[in-house]
Amino acid sequence: MHSESTSSPLDAARVKQSVTLLLLFAAALALLGYIFFDGLAYMVQIWERDEYSHGYMIPMVALFLVWQKQARLLTYPQPAVGGQYFS
Repeated sequence: MHSESTSSPLDAARVKQSVTLLLLFAAALALLGYIFFDGLAYMVQIWERDEYSHGYMIPMVALFLVWQKQARLLTYPQPAVGGQYFS
């Protein structure tokens, strides 16, 4: 049997768009890490203390709560870009 690859230009465009978005996300994450490096380093230093050692769990719990409520969060109306400048 011979299986032919049925990749269409639409599939290639989706892959290219996905790679582009992934690279933009990685670049934004790297930029935020660079900008907030001192604050993040200080935060980790504080979290090393026994009384604040639960701090490592806070971002994970926050992400879980957002993931758990994602359907509800997506139903909220999206703000207009630049709308705050014209109101």
